[in-house]
Amino acid sequence: MSASPVLESRGSTIAGALSGRERVQILMQAQRARGHSRSMAQRFLPILAGVATLLFGGYFERFLSDDAAGHYLGLYLFVMASTTCIITLVSFSGAPREILRKTVVFPTTPWMRFVFVSIAGARSPVMVAFWLAGSFSIGVLTEGGVAARALGVAHFSLLVFFSLVTTTCLLQAMARLKTGPLPLAVVFMLGLPAMLIMTVVFGLHWEYSVPFLSWIRVGIRSAAAGDIDTAVRLLLYAAGVSVLPVLVGRKVS
Repeated sequence: MSASPVLESRGSTIAGALSGRERVQILMQAQRARGHSRSMAQRFLPILAGVATLLFGGYFERFLSDDAAGHYLGLYLFVMASTTCIITLVSFSGAPREILRKTVVFPTTPWMRFVFVSIAGARSPVMVAFWLAGSFSIGVLTEGGVAARALGVAHFSLLVFFSLVTTTCLLQAMARLKTGPLPLAVVFMLGLPAMLIMTVVFGLHWEYSVPFLSWIRVGIRSAAAGDIDTAVRLLLYAAGVSVLPVLVGRKVS
């Protein structure tokens, strides 16, 4: 049911006096207010996510320690990127989606909606716990000194950021097509096992053909090998590509 013309006009008049940043802050305040009403089970999810991430990193350590070609590192990074996409999707399906739907009379631009959904996903307690645990795991798994480990964490953080904003762009596109997040969820749920089977069972190392994932993988390996110049160069390449979904997010409604 659409809002009445009077309500739409009043909402436009009130919001017209606000800057874009203030409008996003209002949406974030509504999202934080929803967060206070989380159940006890939801409050334990960040802890479970962090512990599961640490256990997964510890399990993969035995493979990464004898990974001369970097196959298992690429697989590990793919799983972490896919997990980021799934967390972003689940986060959007909760309070942010409902807030956007109920504030239809509140004038917002595609860029404001993109920023709101991205920040809501990044500030999700599950996402924060996942990123912290994943960064710790990468820092431990990356051999070398402080600079090498810091570069490893930087590469991993950039992978999480790219996965988050790319998923946000896809969610915005789905909202524009009025299909909801369900098709994207099906793709993630079916695509992740399929890619793992292709890699583990059939030995098809498709991750080499994905430039962004390959840059992150080689960058971490270069940092561990002491090739700081190559690690920094690949980090800059990946950072440049990470801007693309942000630019798309300014246009997609």
